[in-house]
Amino acid sequence: MSLSFMFINVTILPIHPPKTLNLHPLPIPIPNSKPKTVYLHPLHSVSASMEGGRPKRVKTTANRRSRTEFGSSSAHATREGRGDPYYSLILQETRLAKFQGRKATYVRYVDLTWMAEQHFEFPHEFEAQGAVQFLELKGQVYPALVREFYANFRYKDGSYWSMISGRLFELDENLFMNVGGLSSNGYGIGDCAWVKETFDAGEVYKSFLRGPHLYIQGELTKAVSLSVENRLLHYLIAYILVQRNTNHAQPTVNDLRFMYAVKNNVMINWPEEILKVMYSVSTSQSKLLPYSIFISRVVEYLHIDVSDTIIIEYTDKDHLVGESLIHKMGIYKYGNTWKYQEDHTTVEVELSSDEDQTGTEGQNATAQGEPSGSAS
Repeated sequence: MSLSFMFINVTILPIHPPKTLNLHPLPIPIPNSKPKTVYLHPLHSVSASMEGGRPKRVKTTANRRSRTEFGSSSAHATREGRGDPYYSLILQETRLAKFQGRKATYVRYVDLTWMAEQHFEFPHEFEAQGAVQFLELKGQVYPALVREFYANFRYKDGSYWSMISGRLFELDENLFMNVGGLSSNGYGIGDCAWVKETFDAGEVYKSFLRGPHLYIQGELTKAVSLSVENRLLHYLIAYILVQRNTNHAQPTVNDLRFMYAVKNNVMINWPEEILKVMYSVSTSQSKLLPYSIFISRVVEYLHIDVSDTIIIEYTDKDHLVGESLIHKMGIYKYGNTWKYQEDHTTVEVELSSDEDQTGTEGQNATAQGEPSGSAS
């Protein structure tokens, strides 16, 4: 007896232009790209221990679906994945078991309009890349569905696919544009001839430092040695766009290559780079799970039922790359300029010494020398 097999195509909504910053003389309309808010009633708070704070966990009163048994997703999976051994229930359960207990990477997002108002240049550079909407994605996260996404993630016939709650879908350019505002036009970071010819890791790293004295040949790179502008640019790339598990304190050669491309207005194919990361995680036995916010927005975009799954809500206080988090980097605003506190203190000490020599003691401490935010 033969079985018929058919993929159910995901209906793609009209493509919306990526979000841009309203920073020009003439107002530019920004499409409403905020993800749909899901309200579940009644909600119960559950404590959770996560990096960077204690996000609120909520769930419905319905019995929580057992992720090892697949529960209600099984019937859907047999319909959409019928005939493909990869999506047999036994194999799905086996793969999902490998992801149980795997945590998400650090959750971060940013308000680039605020960053531009602080006179940073990188918001304009990210706007040119069409990456504003993706960098600002926020909202609830569905950790069990994120694990299911990676358990069912695969590369087949030149395309990337996954299945969540029985819904099979392709991670194509339309999905990335509609959910994250990212275009697939541009170069893979290793494919741009101009970058290959002009990029020198050592020289580029030196040019990104806040002072030539911080470059020591043979020493490991340090994020803390980067200028404030480049420190934040690196942070957004490593924590949001091209996420990785650890070692954020040391910019990699690939990090420097991405920064170099962005600062020189070389268009990057961000979906391609994101899919590379996703694929490496799906085949790993231990890596943390990246892009949980993006995947959760995909869940909502595809109208996948979330009424029977744990939800985590993240607060701006602990996860927004803004003033509070910047202060934790030891960076404060003095007047209209953001500086490392130690650099500002060094200048004050030098000025104080000069004033002591000229008999102007007591005048070196002024209100202008105080950071706009208390040190922590």
